[in-house]
Amino acid sequence: MTTAHNLSGRRIIVGGGTGDVGVEIVAALLAAGADVIVPGRNMAKAAALGGHARLSVIEGFPEDDAGVAALRETLSKTGPLDGAVAALGPWFHGPALTELPKADWDHMVEASLSSHYLFARAAIPSLADGGQYLMINGGAALCPAPHSGIVSILAAAQAMMAQVFAAEHQNLEVHVLMLLSIIATRARLNPDPDWVTAQEVGQKCAALLATAAQPGTVRQTILTSGDRI
Repeated sequence: MTTAHNLSGRRIIVGGGTGDVGVEIVAALLAAGADVIVPGRNMAKAAALGGHARLSVIEGFPEDDAGVAALRETLSKTGPLDGAVAALGPWFHGPALTELPKADWDHMVEASLSSHYLFARAAIPSLADGGQYLMINGGAALCPAPHSGIVSILAAAQAMMAQVFAAEHQNLEVHVLMLLSIIATRARLNPDPDWVTAQEVGQKCAALLATAAQPGTVRQTILTSGDRI
């Protein structure tokens, strides 16, 4: 992968960097010259990122207060971060919201909103002044998704989370990349040619992080199938 975006010398952490979209974000940032850090729960999946001189994989994604403290401590040893990308939260399709089992509700809250909260708690204090915090979100935040209602609810809450982060950390820029497309990943068979690809998501992340930050603001960028990189 080649890129016109220059992130040389920038240290960026990617939450969800072992996921189907996250691996392409990591690849794009490395191609742009960044030093990339990926905390991962599943080290077998992390190994699939491959070896790269500028890639550091940390075992363990924060799942509680102790995990947050441990990741903060690890990050503090190598100096402040310039950027963070949160590519977190699975999709869900199932029964109507009124029939959704509480176990499924709890699982999605933990996998999506709680993961964003815990990752941010570890990453944001490690960002340098003028750093950028980039959150990946989806169109479900903007309209109800029948039989995927829990995704819409959590995505909308994530959008407000971005507003809160910006209000509480005026020294940083918070940027939301809103994906208004099904994402074609390596794991998805027979993708529609009109879908945004995970590689395009990665390239857009590199482009956004290469732009000058606007501390104290929340910016939103929409990526659709009509916005080819």
